[in-house]
Amino acid sequence: MANICRALFACIALTLFLIMPMGAASPDEASGPEAVPKLAPDEELSENIDFLNCICQCLEPAGGEILCRYNATDLGSPSTPSCENLGNGPCICEGMVGCFRGKPPSDGDCYERCRELYEPDAEMEEPAVPSPSSPGDLVPGASIGLILETEPNDQIGDANEITFASSASVEGRIAPAGDVDFYKFYAESPGILTVEFKSLPPEMRARISLHGKNLNWIVNKDASNPGDLVTFKKDVSGPGWNYLAITDIDRKAHSSDYVFEATFDPAPDMMEPNNEAGDATYVETDETVSGYICPQGDVDIYKFYVETSGVLKATLSDVPDEMRPRISLYGKNFNWIVNRDASNAGDAINLERGILGPGSYYATVSDIDGKAYSEEYSLNLIFEEAPDEYEPNGEIGDAAFLDTSEADQTAIGYICPQDDVDFFGFYAEHSGILKVSFNSVPQEMRARIGLFGKNLNWIVNADASNAGDAITLEKDILGPGPFYIAISDIDRKAHSTEYSFDAVFDAAPDYDEPNNQVGDATGAEFGKSIVGYICPLDDLDIYAFYVDASGILEVKLTDVPEEMRARISLYGKNFNWIVNKDASNAGDDITLEKDVAETGIYYVAISDIDRKAHSESYTMMAILKAG
Repeated sequence: MANICRALFACIALTLFLIMPMGAASPDEASGPEAVPKLAPDEELSENIDFLNCICQCLEPAGGEILCRYNATDLGSPSTPSCENLGNGPCICEGMVGCFRGKPPSDGDCYERCRELYEPDAEMEEPAVPSPSSPGDLVPGASIGLILETEPNDQIGDANEITFASSASVEGRIAPAGDVDFYKFYAESPGILTVEFKSLPPEMRARISLHGKNLNWIVNKDASNPGDLVTFKKDVSGPGWNYLAITDIDRKAHSSDYVFEATFDPAPDMMEPNNEAGDATYVETDETVSGYICPQGDVDIYKFYVETSGVLKATLSDVPDEMRPRISLYGKNFNWIVNRDASNAGDAINLERGILGPGSYYATVSDIDGKAYSEEYSLNLIFEEAPDEYEPNGEIGDAAFLDTSEADQTAIGYICPQDDVDFFGFYAEHSGILKVSFNSVPQEMRARIGLFGKNLNWIVNADASNAGDAITLEKDILGPGPFYIAISDIDRKAHSTEYSFDAVFDAAPDYDEPNNQVGDATGAEFGKSIVGYICPLDDLDIYAFYVDASGILEVKLTDVPEEMRARISLYGKNFNWIVNKDASNAGDDITLEKDVAETGIYYVAISDIDRKAHSESYTMMAILKAG
């Protein structure tokens, strides 16, 4: 039956060959797309279609990516102008780069090899199993699932169809020399195709080629040696037709059959297509989705929306054994944020990241090694909200101002997303002591409290030694003016658990300020009490007295703050230092006495020897006694 089919094909092809050239003009007279140049004369072989195919194959370049055959048929809708014009030659060559026609050689080594192969007395063995009547038919009496090749199938448009149950066994023969056997199968979804040779003619160095649904060449798998039973495994796209081509790399003909087994493992990802941001699959958080990384290089993109800031926890599980997975997180503009990569194939991975809401985000799943798989993975997205009422306050210019009309303020917030800083502002009418104390801190948060001045200048930090520590910052500040508290995590983590702190400001309303420089000294009178504050740190309060007669100048300091170790300093009219009176202990009241002989201005300076600041006032009185 195989001989009958081959003979029938040869007769049909020969008839086309005889009819078309006879009606065509000679090469010198030919013009237009219908002109077909005559082949070199060869009385013995000019009607042998196999010989004609063989000499056309002499035009094939090395590499196996272009296949040439004899074809004097009008293509109808050609892929290139060269294929349309039959005057270019009866040999048609097709490949990834397109299609062209050419004239076969009439001499040379390749031509002579074709002559030797197809001399009239050359005979081929009969195939062991008769060919089926149509592509894909099962042959009675043959092995269950066996599909036998039927010629002509040496062009991709004549490919035999393979249908899969779980797998299909295919038997065919490479004959004549340079023969190519095309097979096609329909994939309902992407998946993994495996083609494994079970038997080969001993002198056949096999090549398996895969072509896509646009007849585009994708990849070859070549045997290193004749008789090697190569195995081909490749992801294919779907839905659509895919094509296999079986050839001998050395372009030999064989009198025995090859047999291969083809298996297709589908990867029916219902989320596809979702490998571009615009085609992302929308999912809800706290939802588990399944997908396939197939075909090769596939990326699955999922889009989700969050109403508030919070912490996203993405878990990839049920990972195929050979897959080294990656989860990536992208922002609302599909701007990359972070990756989480598996160390080993088959590893389940977790990505945890604080994100700022409201807004849309994207999570992507891919294989680091760019492979394809027919086993699915599972992706679980959990979002823990961090609904911070003060956001956005991540910049000092967006600070959330606390109400300074109250004695103290309690603020509640979240450090989220990663690297978040929460700024809080308050206005100090006077100098004073600020005390910021945490009430609660997330267990994994190593807290920092920062203080910034009215010129947005950094003043001081208070840092936790350990995660979860509730710390306090206490600092004197010089008012009036705005000040800023900054809350952050030293380790730059995000947290879905809130923190809370109290901000207490003890004012030191010294109405004589500023008077810490001689040029700003406060004018004072003898015999009148003066109330002042040593605040901020290193403060110096300077008072000017006019002495109109010689005598004994007495300065008394009372109501001294408990932690203040006071000093009274006396300066002359040129702010020349005269004498100090120092307290022995913190909280001690002290008195300075000094004879003054000259009339004029004298300066009294009040300070803390330990350079501390105090939110409690002191009282000072100066008198001039007769000497």
